[in-house]
Amino acid sequence: MPNKSPGLRNPAQCSSNTPKHSPPASPTHLGPEAGRGDETAVFWHSEVAGRRENFTHGRLLREVETLAGVLRGFGVGKGDTVVIYMPMIAQALIAMLASARLGAVHAVVFGGFGAHALAQLRGALRMCKARPNKVLVWRRSELGWPDGIDESRSEVDWEQAVTQAARDGVTAECVPVRSEDPLYIIYTSGTTGAPKGVLRDNGGHAVGLLQCIRCTSGVRGPGDVSLGVSDIGWVTGHSFVLYGPLIAGSAIVLFEGKPVGTPDAGIVWRLVEEYKINIIFTAPTALRAIRRADQELTLLKEVGDRGGLRSLRALWLTGERSQPAVVETFQHKLDEYAVKGAIINDNWGLSEQGVPLSCTALIPAAGLDASNTEFIPGAAKKVIPGCAGTGMPGMDIHCVDDDGNGVPPGDAGLITEEGYAQIMSRSDDVINVAGHRLSTGAIEQAISAHPAVAKCCVIGKPDELKGHLPLGFVVTFSPQDERQLFKEVQALVREQQGSIASLGGIITAKQGHNLIPRTRSGKMLRRNLKEIVENAYSGEIEKEVNVPATIEDFAAIDIARRAIKAYVDSEQGPKAKL
Repeated sequence: MPNKSPGLRNPAQCSSNTPKHSPPASPTHLGPEAGRGDETAVFWHSEVAGRRENFTHGRLLREVETLAGVLRGFGVGKGDTVVIYMPMIAQALIAMLASARLGAVHAVVFGGFGAHALAQLRGALRMCKARPNKVLVWRRSELGWPDGIDESRSEVDWEQAVTQAARDGVTAECVPVRSEDPLYIIYTSGTTGAPKGVLRDNGGHAVGLLQCIRCTSGVRGPGDVSLGVSDIGWVTGHSFVLYGPLIAGSAIVLFEGKPVGTPDAGIVWRLVEEYKINIIFTAPTALRAIRRADQELTLLKEVGDRGGLRSLRALWLTGERSQPAVVETFQHKLDEYAVKGAIINDNWGLSEQGVPLSCTALIPAAGLDASNTEFIPGAAKKVIPGCAGTGMPGMDIHCVDDDGNGVPPGDAGLITEEGYAQIMSRSDDVINVAGHRLSTGAIEQAISAHPAVAKCCVIGKPDELKGHLPLGFVVTFSPQDERQLFKEVQALVREQQGSIASLGGIITAKQGHNLIPRTRSGKMLRRNLKEIVENAYSGEIEKEVNVPATIEDFAAIDIARRAIKAYVDSEQGPKAKL
């Protein structure tokens, strides 16, 4: 790997690229200037609009150059910030790349905010002294646009501006940037507090992301096709929907839709079949949603039986902890229908990093101790990030607080006897039961092993004797006898985690009830459930809790509050019925 990224005249701006099965290539081997201008870079597939459109490398470059010229005409330059609030359409990617081309910093707003969150954003904007000089609006023809462009609000019609610029030959060349100059701002999901902005650099990000996508995800380069089931407003969308695949020279399937409901739980597998997808990047939430909607995975089998999954090499999971039951279920399906040796690649990372910190590396000797000594279960070992004992570029950068002390990632886990790093939960999800620190993630793992459980969440409830007791929120695939369910999941918890982890109770709901609030990226809002439970036990059940704007459904807070109130009011059994 070179220690710096050469400048490229292609949509990804600055990257080093690697063709399939070969050493790192020079820039002339990739992009439109390498004779690959007619090859597809982006397959846009929209189940929302009922449309599909392909963008070759050449077309993508031309549209990025033109939009960059329009932005430059608006006064956008190096170091300026461009806010992008768009759905999963190609124009959103073009806006990101055009901003990067000018050396500007793009900040993509998650496209799935609900009405309540948007009202908060509008209120914040009204109080903000800094206002955008121009608002470039893409008007979707298939949806219709009820109002015209409001020039008094500095609005400009995207299509008109770009069309005129193309006629006039307006373009913009790449603006040279330093390796440490910022590329984008990404906000965390807000599961443990207010979302925080993370500033990503250019050079280290490009080099580290290329190393990551080649060594850990199995994207080899030109000829490969990947699908990212993630909104571009999240770090997974930045790293593995846009920048990673393009830097590696592979093609992207940009999917506008959901893994279920647009139109059904088989859409992901049909996309694999249609576009011959090799790698899927997704969160475990998507797999759980597919399994809930298609419990027997019939739609997956239909595609698999006709050989439609034979291109798939890896299913790459990120964004949250995966339950072993989910991983095992889909690994079996990969064994049956995908490429021989296809794997579930489960990893752990942080928005602050942009690349996984712990995952399966698809090359020999990845992450071995430099001494290459034999692994002894239980013995302390030096963990070296990256591949083959070599630190990934950028991994020597340390996050420190105002006093210069290292900032911990905030996650809790363990090293198994086989030597695997197993991340269980956020460190603030650890509960203290009679002096024993228990991971809620480990308890959830035991509950999820029950075949009737679709999803679950565990927090601590106050207890006079032990301080706290585990309280489970359990959603089932179908209606269950609640007392029998509690008995069975209690047995699983005791068997797998010991009697000290015995549940103090469960609150249940059948599938379809939004009992467990989540962010739109699928992360459970344990903090809010914990606050509501503590409020209930202190007699303040109606007390407001600080709900992040990234919540998927604000109604889930009220649903959980009613269920918790019923449970605390009764305290006569192990559950409360919705």
